[in-house]
Amino acid sequence: MLQSAQRVLATFTSWDLDNSGTLSKQEFSAISQGAMTELFISRVFEEHVAPQRGAAWPPQRPQKQQQQQHPPSPSSSSPSKLGSLPSINARNGVGGSNSSAAGSPPPPYISSYGAGGGGSSTGPPMSPSQLSSAAATAGTGGSSSIGPAAGASSPPQRSWPPPLPPNAAGPRDEMDLLAFADFVLAWDHRNHPAAVGYFFKIFDIQHKGYLTLADLYTFFREVHGLWVAMGEYADLDVYDVLDEVMDMVKPAVPGRITKADLASCKVAGTVFSILANVDQFYQYNYRESFMQQDAEDGA
Repeated sequence: MLQSAQRVLATFTSWDLDNSGTLSKQEFSAISQGAMTELFISRVFEEHVAPQRGAAWPPQRPQKQQQQQHPPSPSSSSPSKLGSLPSINARNGVGGSNSSAAGSPPPPYISSYGAGGGGSSTGPPMSPSQLSSAAATAGTGGSSSIGPAAGASSPPQRSWPPPLPPNAAGPRDEMDLLAFADFVLAWDHRNHPAAVGYFFKIFDIQHKGYLTLADLYTFFREVHGLWVAMGEYADLDVYDVLDEVMDMVKPAVPGRITKADLASCKVAGTVFSILANVDQFYQYNYRESFMQQDAEDGA
């Protein structure tokens, strides 16, 4: 176990060329020396690499801001629930009892400073018209806590979700060490049920819950492109290969490969290799030649 962890760490650090602590798609591709297709790598990053491990994007709006949008009304608190505390009108110089009529909310109030007069902060409650007049006075130079001061600019509107910093990689563009370790474990044990689920998400682009012949073709055509670039014969019949994949899996519903089908066929690792890595497909395509050569070497 320790040796495996050291191998993963050594591979990660050696290919982290810019020493950023993460791997870009280009750096990740270099590990396989370009044998993995671009589509497969992109799907790995889309499904299994996040901005912060365990975090969702876009982030949720802070709950505190939602609460501030609906401040509690002063009339929502009942004097009986406040014990011996005075009512809100005590701030205006009124005694401990509520001066408003029973069942009606207390009238709005403002200190004499808010009206621009100076002096004591106590005084009788003000009517709505007086409040409007006080707000207008504050906007023309009066000292008041109501409304912005003269010449002050309103705070800018904040967009949500917050934008990414300039020149920064967007979400799902950089792979950290934990995500890389997940991939290595899954790739090294491709037939394991957990690995089957890991890779099935990658190949199920439309999240249908099954793979069709069209899905297989979408991935294998890039493998075929790399195959031709290697100098191999270009007349390889793509659909013959895909039909062979279907025959290996033997899905319960013809033409639809589910995660359960892959887990039970015992060759899920071979299927994933064929659809993702041209070197792995090369070994599969010439498997009989390799077996014969091994037999001759053993003799």
